[in-house]
Amino acid sequence: TNTGNDFLDTSILGSLGGVVWADADADGVRDAGEAGIANATVVVKGVAGNVIATLTTDANGAYQQANLPAGAYRVEVQPASLPAGSLQTGDPDSSTDHQTLASVVSGQHTGLLDFGYASPASIGDTVWHDLNANGIQEAGEPGIANVMVKLLSSSQTVLATTTTDANGHYQFGGLLPGSY
Repeated sequence: TNTGNDFLDTSILGSLGGVVWADADADGVRDAGEAGIANATVVVKGVAGNVIATLTTDANGAYQQANLPAGAYRVEVQPASLPAGSLQTGDPDSSTDHQTLASVVSGQHTGLLDFGYASPASIGDTVWHDLNANGIQEAGEPGIANVMVKLLSSSQTVLATTTTDANGHYQFGGLLPGSY
């Protein structure tokens, strides 16, 4: 007949997880058919920066850490563990800095901590002297060196500039897939 003996079970733990995926269209949204990135390293840290767990994504790009006390955590994808040249397109907090803060609630799973990455693209070609003015580079039509070439966004903002080499070639690398 004793009352008032309420207990709070603080041992009920939570979990967090998500997916690291290959963002084929570089839109920052995981679309149907976009595969996960296997073997990516994800580090879970406490807010003080202490490492709680180091995880490796599975064949589907998924990762999960169980048995976490309620609280705040930092989830970080290690860029060196991704395919060479990967460019981040998606991040749970939209900052594209390979990390996000996550809150774990006792007895619940904090999911959708997903990170997207695209393979880099490049644009390049040749500036040449079109001797017969037909718009086609033909044998004997030389490249032109030291011509400034500008890379523009689809909204006409200059993103980068370069100069053609001795053979008239130029290239812009490390680009997100898209329209330029």
